[in-house]
Amino acid sequence: MSKEIICASVLVAMLLILALRTPYVKGLFGEKVVAFILRTLSNDYYIFNDVYVEVGGHTTQIDHVVVSPFGIFVIETKNYKGWIFGNDEQQYWIKNMYGRKYKFYNPVLQNCAHTKALHQYLNISNSFFIPVVVFLSGVTLKCGTTANVIKMWSLRRFIRKYTRPVFNDVEVQEIVNKLREIFVEDKAQQRKHIKSVKDTANRSENLIANRICPRCGGKVIVREGRYGEFLGCQNYPRCKFTANL
Repeated sequence: MSKEIICASVLVAMLLILALRTPYVKGLFGEKVVAFILRTLSNDYYIFNDVYVEVGGHTTQIDHVVVSPFGIFVIETKNYKGWIFGNDEQQYWIKNMYGRKYKFYNPVLQNCAHTKALHQYLNISNSFFIPVVVFLSGVTLKCGTTANVIKMWSLRRFIRKYTRPVFNDVEVQEIVNKLREIFVEDKAQQRKHIKSVKDTANRSENLIANRICPRCGGKVIVREGRYGEFLGCQNYPRCKFTANL
């Protein structure tokens, strides 16, 4: 084998390793793993992966939606490693791995937005939706949250514990048919959603930097908590926005 072929092979391997470490590829891998787990459910469960819902001119991407007689599961997948810190109200959670900290948007709030979009599109009561955030293996969850935040190996058991029917067969089929109407693999739509998410994140960051609450428009002030100082909305408890300093 010539030196040129060996060098090219090494370069391709290095590029592949770097690509596998990017957030996009890691996120895509996490979604594929969860999709595989969901496929092990029985035929009573209808699975939709990578769903785009447009409501009020805004497009929302949902990792997984599972429709069943026992409710509609709205699943947000996260592929992180290390310790995960956060609560229901914080705008951002923290991933701490070997002392290196990285913040990411609160997945509970993220999934609440997904559930709201589905609620508006399907015109079904919120009580029939079951939002759940799923982390892949390799994390230690230190989250002070009342929401459903679990690891991937608990997902199937979590879904199966819901056994009380809330929809009959006809209602399930109506929901499935409505979701099939919007379940399209459209790259242009995906790009539009990604741009929308980035724009929203940038607006939120700018508002916080100027001490303006991105939720209610109130003033953001420094507060003292159990674990030190943090940013919080002056309109608490009406608005429970918080962010790390």
